[in-house]
Amino acid sequence: MSMIRQLWLLVFLVTIGACGASLVTSLLSNSHYLEDQLRLKNHDNAASLAISLSQQAGDMSSIELLMTAQYDTGHYQRISLVNPEGRTLFEFGGKPPPMTTPAWFVAALPIKSVPGVAQVSSGWQAVGTITVVSHSAFAYDQLWSGAVRLALLLALVGLLSGLCGTVLVRRTTRPLKSLVEQARALSERRFIKSNVSGVPELMTLTSAMNSMVDRVGAQFSEHAATVERLRLAAVTDTVTGLVNRGEFQRRLDELLGVPQALMEGLFLIVRVRELQRMNQELGRSETDRLLARLGEALETLARAQSGGFCGRLNGADFALLLPGTKLDAEAFGDLRRRLRGFDATSSTLPDLAIGATLLRQDTSTGQLLTRADAALTIAESEPQRFALLEFIQDEVKVKGQSDWRRDLQQALDDRKISGRLRQITGRDGSIMHRQFDTHIAWDGDDYRPPAEWLPFAIRAGLAASIEESAIEQALETAAHSETDLALPLSEQALRDGTVLARLVEQLGAAPSAAARLIIEVPEFLVHRDPDFAADLARTLRRSGARIALFDAGHYVSRIRRLPELQLHHLRTNLALAAGSGGAQRAYLAAVVSICRGLGIRVVLETADVAIDLRTTDADAAVSPRYEE
Repeated sequence: MSMIRQLWLLVFLVTIGACGASLVTSLLSNSHYLEDQLRLKNHDNAASLAISLSQQAGDMSSIELLMTAQYDTGHYQRISLVNPEGRTLFEFGGKPPPMTTPAWFVAALPIKSVPGVAQVSSGWQAVGTITVVSHSAFAYDQLWSGAVRLALLLALVGLLSGLCGTVLVRRTTRPLKSLVEQARALSERRFIKSNVSGVPELMTLTSAMNSMVDRVGAQFSEHAATVERLRLAAVTDTVTGLVNRGEFQRRLDELLGVPQALMEGLFLIVRVRELQRMNQELGRSETDRLLARLGEALETLARAQSGGFCGRLNGADFALLLPGTKLDAEAFGDLRRRLRGFDATSSTLPDLAIGATLLRQDTSTGQLLTRADAALTIAESEPQRFALLEFIQDEVKVKGQSDWRRDLQQALDDRKISGRLRQITGRDGSIMHRQFDTHIAWDGDDYRPPAEWLPFAIRAGLAASIEESAIEQALETAAHSETDLALPLSEQALRDGTVLARLVEQLGAAPSAAARLIIEVPEFLVHRDPDFAADLARTLRRSGARIALFDAGHYVSRIRRLPELQLHHLRTNLALAAGSGGAQRAYLAAVVSICRGLGIRVVLETADVAIDLRTTDADAAVSPRYEE
């Protein structure tokens, strides 16, 4: 039995015991009191009647008349007169008057009416002995009515005691419930604090729990800070402080994958020509100082433009993205002056070649890098070392947005949408769950994976509609699956109120399928809008599904309210583990460590089916092959 129930039982028993003891004590006391009153009444009535009979001078007719009148009052059970020889002269008695008192009450509290006895005489001559016995029915009625009133009073007292007990129990259980919720939150890797209880016995416990939460939260924050330092080391060039090629390309992919964030602008690749000769002539330290100064100049240009960023692609090449920048004559001159004169204190300035291309709405990452590389090749042969290339004549012309929308809409209308499964295998070779990838047939009959169609569907505004159809297939698959199923959804689908409401409705209608389904959310969405992510996670958990992250690992140490999400797993890319340096491996190990501390599995997205998970510290890996 729980402590709360025991406390309730204690209050109930104490109230019942106190009221019952008070009632029994009062009834016993009253019954004895009424018995004494009957005894005194019988004695007084007998003495009074004896005096009246003695005044009749032995006239038996008068004596009988007086006794009859006395008996007829109805208060007596028996009145008798016995002469000195023991013969009964007169005796009056009969049936007792009706009582309202229950028989069980009479049997439980018997009241004995003790007869009153007195001597009757005529002068000096004894006439006889008179005996008077009053009815006890009236005493029982009085005792019963008093018992009823007392019981009602005690019931009222008991009710008030119960109310006071309720207040006491609630006052006691409120901090207990808070502590239980706090303990449950800790088991779910959520750090909440309880209000310090006013109950002295619970005050120490509440304070201790809050202190523990503070320590665990501080350890998590310290761990997150360590992971962030390792992330910066893994994605930052040590010489210039700029992001490296992998991180720059990831940011570029992320920018180009959000159509509402796109705008026309300028993309440049800056090459330091003859870098090896500079190393030989100036020395490594002086060359590194010049490269660092060039990085500062590029960073200044990037920060001056909203949404701009830069990075170091390799030893000699730097990249700069300037959204919203138009390359007119004035901007061109200013850009050249800043990049060529970035270090006025140096006597030797490096020879820079700058290749530029325009950023447009229909640009992909590959096209952008290809155009910039081609422009850089042209720039190295130009006297001014600068070239702008809008497009390459020999490249395959990419369809426009209207063509994408038409083909994608046709695939949606024809229901050419199919989910294919990949296995997520753990360290022991067992299947932990399956990955549901949405393939569609567009621009032909071949079904294409999400990486090929999703960016175009997002730009065309059709991602939500396509993924809504995929949700239906995923739920049907999960209903007949023996393993869990992970379904990635784009930001466009997750933010679409109609799609989300339909998803919640379908999850509620199929609880068995919902229990198998894991909804994967883009990590950058969780980082950018943690409040929306927290609400989404609560909604999915109430519907029976779980939540996870995909394309993850870059923001995990910077996500606010990460423990509150209660993630099932985090799917990241193997590039973190396969980097040329140890910083990438150290960062992935730190990501795995912080996720394990929160009970989150780390799943690697890999193209190598024979990857050894022990070399990465991850919990599972996604097979690159689809099931037949």
